[in-house]
Amino acid sequence: MRVLKSLRALCIAASVILMIFLTAQPVSAGTLKGANGHTASGSATINNAQVELGADFVFDGGPDVYVAVRKDGEIHLLGKLRDNSGAQAYSLPTGFNLGGNDEILLFCKQYNVTLGKASAN
Repeated sequence: MRVLKSLRALCIAASVILMIFLTAQPVSAGTLKGANGHTASGSATINNAQVELGADFVFDGGPDVYVAVRKDGEIHLLGKLRDNSGAQAYSLPTGFNLGGNDEILLFCKQYNVTLGKASAN
């Protein structure tokens, strides 16, 4: 009985560690590039829970800028850009399915225009 309890606890611990490991692994990664006259650079990744802009992220700025994901032609706004440089993370919507030709965007909501993008394949 004691062995079974120990084995069960070990299985639960292993499952939790595996979940953390799988959640933290990038599913897609790309390099940001400016669009429509703007300059953007740096790494961008999509994992199972969020979009991450890397420590090397730099953007020249713009009005009403949001981090977004384009999936199958549809734009999903994740949150207002917090800073024009440095590491940042934005949560993906619950149930968001990754895969295909996802793009990470710097998107101006006010003018409905893309200011930077990274293909995340």
